[in-house]
Amino acid sequence: MAEILTIFLIVSSIIFFGFFAEFLFNRFKVPDVLLLIIFGFILGPYALKLIFPSSLVPIAPFFTTFALLFLLFDGAFNIDLVSFAKGLGKGMLITLYNFFISLIAIALISMLFGFDLLHALLIGVILSGICSAFVIPIIQNLRIKKETYSILTLESAITDVLCIVFALTIIQIITLNNFSFNFVASKLAALFAVAGFFGVIAGIVWIVVINKILKKNKSYMLTIAYLLLLYTVTEYLNGNGAIATLFFGLVLKNSKKLTSLTEGENAISVTTPTEQLSFLCTLEYYWTFQT
Repeated sequence: MAEILTIFLIVSSIIFFGFFAEFLFNRFKVPDVLLLIIFGFILGPYALKLIFPSSLVPIAPFFTTFALLFLLFDGAFNIDLVSFAKGLGKGMLITLYNFFISLIAIALISMLFGFDLLHALLIGVILSGICSAFVIPIIQNLRIKKETYSILTLESAITDVLCIVFALTIIQIITLNNFSFNFVASKLAALFAVAGFFGVIAGIVWIVVINKILKKNKSYMLTIAYLLLLYTVTEYLNGNGAIATLFFGLVLKNSKKLTSLTEGENAISVTTPTEQLSFLCTLEYYWTFQT
């Protein structure tokens, strides 16, 4: 019983501190990310020793994956098609530039510490990604242009894919001692093509389902279940579930514009009250990450 009460107390304190950190960010622009990480260190084995990383290892992948895909989905609701189209080209250029500059810099630093070239590049690839779970909550609370928001959201999502593909490529070189350009190209194409296709199709199907069947009757809960199914199917078919989630959210966000092409003035808008769940997912991600 005492253990249950302790867990409830910890969860309660994390939620209260999360609201406090968000208040400080909105009022004084103090990054709530840093405050949440520091709070996690205090609760963890470095201060109060209430939480130990070993106890979270079995469940951490489930929590972090759910939080990441939901934050991407929620982030897509702040992107319209016009901003997406304008930011796509710039987003790709900025993504590639930042990714490779970071990769080279980290690889060079790693080599100074005695790592060989391939292992240094592997470290660089792993650390060059921009985590969506950090970027999206921050830019949602900043007054920036929609185009800038689209660019940063796309960058954070695409770098995840680049990290996966190039890490697999370098591991292949290390283990098999050969390099295949076809492997890199096919892997990138598969991840983006499968994810984009399933994300868009899933969004269109869900708009029809909500309009014809659900009529918005608790559709937000079913949307979450549908989101998890989309992620699972996309990953199973060797696509990137995070990218599919982003496209799915983008289609739902712009449902009124899309349905106006066929429905005219009777176009429908699909909305999902994700703000509170997004906040809880952000707390859960940082808590799991830093402990």
